[in-house]
Amino acid sequence: LVLERGGCWTCPSLGSVTDVNNDVSVSVPPGVDLVGNLWSTSKNPNSTSTTTKRRGSQTNKLQWTSLEGLMQDPDTAKGDRMAQLRELGMDRAAGVPFSVDGHSGMVVYLSREKPSSNKTVSVLDHEHHDTYLHRAGTLLGHTVALTKAKKRLIETSIHVKHAVEHSWEDRHCDCGCLTAVTKKLMIVARKARGGGMAIPPPMTTQQALWTWLGTFLTLLVLSGINHALVTTTDHSLLIGPFGALMTLQYGLTAAPASQPRNAVLGQIVSGAIALVFTYLPIPQWLQQALGPAFSVTAMCRLGIPHPPAGAHAVLYAAGNDKWQLYGIVVMCTVVSCLMATVINNFSEKRQYPTYWGPLIDRLAQNIRKFMGW
Repeated sequence: LVLERGGCWTCPSLGSVTDVNNDVSVSVPPGVDLVGNLWSTSKNPNSTSTTTKRRGSQTNKLQWTSLEGLMQDPDTAKGDRMAQLRELGMDRAAGVPFSVDGHSGMVVYLSREKPSSNKTVSVLDHEHHDTYLHRAGTLLGHTVALTKAKKRLIETSIHVKHAVEHSWEDRHCDCGCLTAVTKKLMIVARKARGGGMAIPPPMTTQQALWTWLGTFLTLLVLSGINHALVTTTDHSLLIGPFGALMTLQYGLTAAPASQPRNAVLGQIVSGAIALVFTYLPIPQWLQQALGPAFSVTAMCRLGIPHPPAGAHAVLYAAGNDKWQLYGIVVMCTVVSCLMATVINNFSEKRQYPTYWGPLIDRLAQNIRKFMGW
């Protein structure tokens, strides 16, 4: 047995490790101390295999060695480890050697019970007990082989990675900026391949019909309001972004952007910011970019992103309608949220909204308390 370079012998029972020189390998001579003695007296690992050939075949007998006998044997080279094990009450030890893909070793079992105990004799000397310990030793042997194979694999991977990095650095040593940009582009390309997420399932036919009903009824009301505005005033509703709102409220009911809090507050914040930029002495084409950019940023920063509000911000910056249209849009957004609340909740498969927000929740709590509900 050879203790690998940089390693140490560990005894779980003692809770300590032996001191070794990390720069050299430590040999365990056969016949020296407990481990060396068990290794010398153990059988060939191939002969101690616990694979059952036929029913009724016998597993090789596990040879238990008395620690007291080893201590008193004048021909056995003793060490501190054997004496410490005796002080802990260990009486017997047995070794199960293994050999797996060129990796040889031995699993050492220790027993606290004395050999004179009838219970110990009946358990440790039983055939099934020997079979279990032999197979456990074989399993540990495979674990050791797997651990060493994994260690070599990791070392090889690190070596290949370093070789590739050094090769890349040698090719681009004159332009460090090019290397950084290339790595960044590789990351972008990897992300562009997608995250591997599963495609969301489509709606059922029943839920699709419910979406159609909600969209039709809500747009029917909004179209009526728009028709009244066009025929009685010089304003129009700019109903286009409300089509996106229908998709959110009836197609993505549980999405945060679909909730009334996001819809109403998003329209209020986004529209106000976009309209402020129309008073600046800048070209309209710049207003259409600058105003909505600040509007969308503000909604995201406040936690109330709402896509239709961003669309309305662009229309505010491009049109001649000012605060009158802004108020009408906010009012129609409230109407659509109320209709979505009623229509969606008639379906057993839907819940709208999933939240109102702390202000509405506190108001509802006060109303319930006042009404005694």
